[in-house]
Amino acid sequence: MVANLHPGLTERTRDARLTSPVWTSSNFSYEVSDFAGPGFICVGDAHQFTDPIFSFGVSNAMQEARFAATAIREYLALEGDAAANIMSSYIDTVNSGQHRARLFIDSFWQTPLAFLKLAHFDHPKDITEFFSGRIYGDAPGEMPAIQALTRLRAFNEGTLMRDAKFRL
Repeated sequence: MVANLHPGLTERTRDARLTSPVWTSSNFSYEVSDFAGPGFICVGDAHQFTDPIFSFGVSNAMQEARFAATAIREYLALEGDAAANIMSSYIDTVNSGQHRARLFIDSFWQTPLAFLKLAHFDHPKDITEFFSGRIYGDAPGEMPAIQALTRLRAFNEGTLMRDAKFRL
């Protein structure tokens, strides 16, 4: 029985009673793929919203706004292909961070015990860095926690051989 998974919680809620019907909400996540180009740029939730439970959305939006301001300034100073490359660089930077955020959040929801192990035992510093908003640029891609979660996702999706030695 599920109620027996945590004896302390079971004890504290033994007299609890349902006060309303149980209800769920759908996934509110979305992603806009074409979010920057000549004359337009989207920042934060305007192009991607991942999960309302985690509270780092404002931090990410502020970081993206800083990247956008730099890209806009450089874009206005250039012309032609060079200007297009500025927007492409902005898109790559923002997407890399957002994809890392999605990896963490998906791991939290889909493999909570593995995420717990990483957060509390194997790589707590990396997880803290992530939740502090350090998800953009090259350095976060080198975090052992990101690499472990990437392997875990590949394993779960069947793209990492099931008989291979797997270690978080």
